[in-house]
Amino acid sequence: MVCKLILTPDDPIIADGEVFEFEGLLDVPGPRDQVDLLEAREETGRQIKTCQMLLQGEVQCAKAVLLNSIRWCEFWSVRAPTAELREMFGESLRRLLRGLDEE
Repeated sequence: MVCKLILTPDDPIIADGEVFEFEGLLDVPGPRDQVDLLEAREETGRQIKTCQMLLQGEVQCAKAVLLNSIRWCEFWSVRAPTAELREMFGESLRRLLRGLDEE
């Protein structure tokens, strides 16, 4: 049990959203969804690898990768275990959204 507490990041909020289960290829929980943060962290890593592979393919895949990046930044800007990480993801989110506005 102690190992689980050490490996499971503290949730900075009380998640009051829907219970979220990873089911699809690029599923991302909403920032307030009830989800295991350790599982979310592992899924983020898997999706990063998937997105890297997608970017090597067709151009239209880039939009899916961008939307996936935005959704993970939204999630981690609220749910990252430290204020510094939440701010880092928030800044990344702002940069991604600013890039969308410039199109």
